[in-house]
Amino acid sequence: MKGLRKVVWAEGVFLGQQHFQLWDRYLEKYQHLRAKSLSPFNWGILSHRIDSDSLANGQYKLLACDVIFPDGRLVSYEGNADEALSCQLDASGDHVEVMLAIPSNDSVSGIAGYQNNSRLGAWAASFDQIPDEHDPARVREVMVGRPNLRLFQTGEPQEHFVSVKLAELVRGVDGAFALNKKFVPPVCHLEAAPAASS
Repeated sequence: MKGLRKVVWAEGVFLGQQHFQLWDRYLEKYQHLRAKSLSPFNWGILSHRIDSDSLANGQYKLLACDVIFPDGRLVSYEGNADEALSCQLDASGDHVEVMLAIPSNDSVSGIAGYQNNSRLGAWAASFDQIPDEHDPARVREVMVGRPNLRLFQTGEPQEHFVSVKLAELVRGVDGAFALNKKFVPPVCHLEAAPAASS
């Protein structure tokens, strides 16, 4: 669908999942356009934590992050609640860039009864037990979409993904990788980049 189209709610309209899907897209696009009008720098890292010890073992491991991607999608990742997110660093290079990426579509993979259209969905369906806000004893299983995030390194193909560069790593004299302290990733505020705020 092109442009920004508002869903019209009216009596007698047969309600289908497309209404909610369109409403969801409308609200996301609306928020993205609103943020874009307020600031040209409306995307980047809000916060992120890595396992610094894993760098010595040639691995980049993301523990948590909040990111606004260039297309306006806001993603919150928590390593202890979501699928582990790490990559083995290229042993042949002395300089490695690490990007956090999400497929550049809005599809959800893993929904029972729907055909898999052979493309990787930006979201992966799973089920959570959600309590009622007014009566926590009333619990219902709700299908939710978890972000289908990937870590890419320098030179890896990223077509059909939107990404944000998280880090530049350099190999030290001891052969282990370390964060390049001179690199400041795209951030929404300085607290998200320790090198810039110190």
